[in-house]
Amino acid sequence: PKAERASTSGAFGAQKGGGKRHIHRRPFEVVPIPRYDRANPHHRRLAELSQAAHERVAAFLADTRPEKLPQSIGNLRSRIREYLHDILSQIEAACAAVLTEK
Repeated sequence: PKAERASTSGAFGAQKGGGKRHIHRRPFEVVPIPRYDRANPHHRRLAELSQAAHERVAAFLADTRPEKLPQSIGNLRSRIREYLHDILSQIEAACAAVLTEK
């Protein structure tokens, strides 16, 4: 099946850039991302980290009063990235391991 094209427009930056994103090439065209392999420990680690990140974000949102959350999606994403800094570092390392193994 033919891969769907990435969207070149969206809400982020809509006020300044007319909603246009500056995408020149999609990563899937240039990075050989392997299919998930349950037998591969790097793949399993990445899946575990993903699950942990989802659980932590759900807990963060459940524990934070709505009026304390940032009103813009960009600010909320920034706060969540700060909150997940340690796990995102581990995800980057796991991705690097998956993409560099032979």
